[in-house]
Amino acid sequence: MLYDVLKDRNYANLMQKHILEILSFLFETEQNFGILCKIETLSFDPELPAEITSEFRPMTLFFLAGYTFDTATIVGDKLVFEAGFGSDNFGSIVSVPLLSIMQII
Repeated sequence: MLYDVLKDRNYANLMQKHILEILSFLFETEQNFGILCKIETLSFDPELPAEITSEFRPMTLFFLAGYTFDTATIVGDKLVFEAGFGSDNFGSIVSVPLLSIMQII
């Protein structure tokens, strides 16, 4: 039952619109926020070293504040931002499909 709803294209469109509206509001009000998302659907440019990606869980939380928040934008159906990872603050541009965002905090 629930599985059928999650696969429904109309439901996906509704959720994407909802996520976009919430993110737009947070950007307009300059409010930092976190996203819990499915890591398997994200892309990183440049790719992150294996020692960093091995630490990610299937559902990973990213907090957008400071420089990361300042670089964040919506591009098509993705949230895109730059972030530093690991002890060396390895810089990468992260692209998150909106439908991969499970929770906005």
